Amino acid sequence: MIDACITRLRLTLKDRSIINEADLKSLGAMGVVKLGENNLQVIIGPQAEGIAMRMKGVK
Repeated sequence: MIDACITRLRLTLKDRSIINEADLKSLGAMGVVKLGENNLQVIIGPQAEGIAMRMKGVK
């Protein structure tokens, strides 16, 4: 699942271990929050909604 709030990209993943936090930060993420076993929030800023829409394939 891909979703967004004002500044965060919210992801539900089958395998969160494949995520490389250093790579996300090098791409501009300000932080990463791990929630439970499969949920991840990437703190991006106000462009989070646009990124989520592109990831979903919505233009």
